[in-house]
Amino acid sequence: MGRRRWVVSGVMAMAVAGWATKGSAQTRDPRAQHAFNQGAVLVVHGHWADAGPAMTAAIAFDPHFTEAYLYRGFARMLRKDYAAADEDFTAFIVLAPDNAVGYMQRGVARLAQGRTTEAMDDFRRGAALGANRSNVERGIGDALMKERKFAAAARAYSGGLRDLPNSAVM
Repeated sequence: MGRRRWVVSGVMAMAVAGWATKGSAQTRDPRAQHAFNQGAVLVVHGHWADAGPAMTAAIAFDPHFTEAYLYRGFARMLRKDYAAADEDFTAFIVLAPDNAVGYMQRGVARLAQGRTTEAMDDFRRGAALGANRSNVERGIGDALMKERKFAAAARAYSGGLRDLPNSAVM
């Protein structure tokens, strides 16, 4: 299984497990859940462009459907529509302010837009909420590289390497 599909499958499993929202799929508008499920199947099969409209439909039926904002944000990121992804991740953060994933993903979208200071703020907020330290340090390192602060980026990257198992460094 390719890395991209592995990541998508992991995100799908977390969403199905209900990690993103405090609400329950059983209390959600069934039309919203159906649209989301259709989009999720497309995501798992790598059809991100087709998944976006399904997530938009889910949001139209239930404007508080946090996972739909997150998935639509992922779809928009993969289509390189970083400003729209930023909006979706921001909506996700408004609905789930204690979830590190939203901050980390918005940081990536902002970094892609050249908004490095805001991206680093998001990565730090993600870290404060318990995001994986290696991911945070990689995000900050990427932001510092864009600002051409190479020594600081190297320190950030090497901090992330400390968290990897020995076999992964070799």
